[in-house]
Amino acid sequence: MGLFGRNWAKELDRAEDLLGRDLAVPALEIAERAARQAAGELRARAAALVARARRAALASVLAKADAAEAAGDLDDAADWLLSAVEREPSALRRAELEARRRSLLGRGEDAGSSWSVRAETITVVAGETADEPDVSFRYETLVSMLADELRGRYEDRPAAFQEAVVALNEGEAGAALAALEELAAAAPDDPVLRLERGRARLLSGEAAAARGDLAAAWDALGAEPLDAGGTLLAPALWAEASLAAGDSEEVLQRLAALASPATGHPELCRLYGAALLAAGRPARAVDHLDAVLALVPGDPELNLLMAEALVAAGEPARALTGLESAVAPSCAGGSCARPAAHLPSFRLLARLHLAPGGDPERARELLAHVANAQQGQLGAEDLLILAAYYEATGDGAAAADAAAEAARLASAGESPGEVQASPAPPRGRIL
Repeated sequence: MGLFGRNWAKELDRAEDLLGRDLAVPALEIAERAARQAAGELRARAAALVARARRAALASVLAKADAAEAAGDLDDAADWLLSAVEREPSALRRAELEARRRSLLGRGEDAGSSWSVRAETITVVAGETADEPDVSFRYETLVSMLADELRGRYEDRPAAFQEAVVALNEGEAGAALAALEELAAAAPDDPVLRLERGRARLLSGEAAAARGDLAAAWDALGAEPLDAGGTLLAPALWAEASLAAGDSEEVLQRLAALASPATGHPELCRLYGAALLAAGRPARAVDHLDAVLALVPGDPELNLLMAEALVAAGEPARALTGLESAVAPSCAGGSCARPAAHLPSFRLLARLHLAPGGDPERARELLAHVANAQQGQLGAEDLLILAAYYEATGDGAAAADAAAEAARLASAGESPGEVQASPAPPRGRIL
């Protein structure tokens, strides 16, 4: 029984049923309560369900945004995207969604839609647009999402800190880091400053420096979730920085007690599996991830990591079969939109289909879904897969075109898989 005599096992069963009926929001509310109040294995189960329900709720909102945009209702689409921004845990992804939302608003204004009138009305009444709430409001919103035990540490902070935290959570790590470096230098023992500077350093690519900050934050703030949703943990941030810095062995040592598949937080279990793979132990990674996925089925990051481990362990056929099962719900009916397609899984699956024993035409289908999810554009990584498809189907000229465009995007500084506002190569269109 849980706190106040509540049977959290039954509550979580009820949340699972709601999620299975596409009622993600009420399922999320139950799971979040359980993640805060249940204990032991039930708390771990609740944390995993929170992550799944959040993804399902976000996917539902994004599907509504896509449908509204396709129907030409840019007002409604922008509203749904605002809801998606509020639900998206990744700062970088939030920035992408906000950019798409602003693009819709611009299109709506160009077309004389009612949105521009609504925005002007809000400006007159409130003195500011809905797009630009003041920093203190945004900061208070972020603080309200923290765990109860942590909120007090964020209160009464100077404006410079508030601005830095808001910037960091809106994807502007560079701007946040400059302020946080100065603040942390003046108060080196403040765990909150170490936590936020560590996050900013990690997002800025300074992994080695970030891990020291995040280790200090872990020591001071503990291993429990830092946010009310149970998804942000200091040891997970530290492990991300350590893996990025190339130190998988220390991750294995420090996470061993926290990453048991039966009781560990799913994110810590994933990072432990990633560390096993990075340390050159793919067979152990497969065994570990197999146990985790038995308890947390359907997690796209875990499924992708399992496929990568299987490939490294010399089992590409099993990796292909597993990923096909993982992406199938996203592609039911051919839409690949409910739940949202996990593009890294689509890319790896396409590469597996281009290896011996695979189906090149299936790879082409997967790339078409990737392009659709990216507004018709292919990034450098996608174009390299496309080049391999053309090679496999005997079209050397098209393969050369696709490879050349991939090289051009890479030289322009594009990260793998990132979408650039550039035309597809002359023979690189797959739709």
